[in-house]
Parts: sequence; structure tokens; C-alpha cells
Amino acid sequence: MKKVTWFLLIIIVVSGFYLMSCKEPVISKSDDITDIAKEFFNLLVKEDYKNCETYFDTTMKTALPEEKLKEGWKGFITKAGTLKKETGTKKDKEGEYDVVYITCEFEKTPVDVKIAFNSSKEISGLWFLPAQKEVKPEEVKKGEITDLGKNFFNLLLKEDFKTAETYFDSTMKSALPEVKLKGAWKTLLAQAGAYKGQKGMKKDTEAGFDVVIINCSFEKAPIDVKIVFNKSKEISGLWFLPGK
Repeated sequence: MKKVTWFLLIIIVVSGFYLMSCKEPVISKSDDITDIAKEFFNLLVKEDYKNCETYFDTTMKTALPEEKLKEGWKGFITKAGTLKKETGTKKDKEGEYDVVYITCEFEKTPVDVKIAFNSSKEISGLWFLPAQKEVKPEEVKKGEITDLGKNFFNLLLKEDFKTAETYFDSTMKSALPEVKLKGAWKTLLAQAGAYKGQKGMKKDTEAGFDVVIINCSFEKAPIDVKIVFNKSKEISGLWFLPGK
């Protein structure tokens, strides 16, 4: 598979896309958010941006106009290639929001389309995330430490802080539980901007600990995500450092 080095288009308020819209919302024939998410995504694939926008809540309508949505989708397709097929869906809950993940196979790479809904079943957030098969910690311990590092970082991108916490050793679980991990990640995004893609990754050792450093591009600055592992391949340290 051709390697893609970007990788992430985030379409939410913090991404810097702005617009005004006063169209009435599309009335879906379904009450199930998975069906609504698929309806929206099908419109996006058909490049029907005008009707896509009607699925948004007020904040998203103010954040993402039809033209900006078109620009974002075109830019994404340029990097990911054409859509080949959808391979699955999953529902989740993040705080007050219901979330649907649509896993897709694009020409150059697999992608998780993440769509967040408010209590009125309007779209409150939209992300295109690198799709990765989730690896359980006990499974990764049999493989490479870099696999564990990549999977943990992918959980941060998906904002699945509950699962991310399970990768910590006992000291990290006490120092950085789910709520504090979420706060640290949100602070990073507030300072560095939206995640744009991964530039590289390396493995190292420091004082007997294995270290994985993921070099990332964010909207405002490059960041090196440094993840330290103990001998049991549990995370013993996590830093977000200024990159080059």
C-alpha cells in the first residue's frame, strides 16, 4: 500500500474553517444516528455540500461553510485517493456526544470518519482519522513497542482517553487518569492547533527505558510526542515536546 505521510483532517470549530448558514436541517428518515451519519457521508461522497451543511448544529454551521467543506473534502481526497468502499461502523459515547465511526477504504489508505452528534441528533464535530486496527495491550506486548506507541497515539487522536489510560503503568494511572489525560490533550490542541499529520517516528532507549518519539505536524507548531515504556511495555511517561 502506498505510504501516506500527512494525516488528519479535522473539521470542527478549532480547525479555523468559518461560515454562516441559515438553511433548515434535513429531516432524516431515521432516528438512528448510524443511519444519519451514513446519509451525511453519502452526501459528502456525492459532493452535495449544500445538503451536508444542513445536518450541522448551529456551531458547525458557523464554523464550516459549504465552500470550506468542499475545499476540505477536495484536499482530503487529493491525499487519500478515491473512496473504494465502507468496511464497517461503530457507535460510541464521548461525554455528552454520541459518536459514529465509519471505517472506509480509500485508494491510498484506510480512514475512520468520526461524526459526533448532539442530543438533537445534529452534527457537532467531523474528523477524518487514520484507521488502525485496535491492538490490545496484552497483544502488543508480544510485538514491537512502536506498535503500542502508534496505537496509543491513535487513541488520543480519537479522544478515547478511557482506553488510552489502560496502557499506563500504575504510577501513570494515578498521576494521569482519564480526566487529566483529556485535559492535557485539550490543552495541547488549544496551544498547538489541530493535528495535521505524522512526519516520522523513531525508537530509542533512555536509562533502561524504551522510548518512542512520534514527530507530528500541528496547525500552529510541530510537536514530538514522547512515550516512555517500562520493561513490561506499559507507558511510564508521556510528553508533548516542541518539534523541529
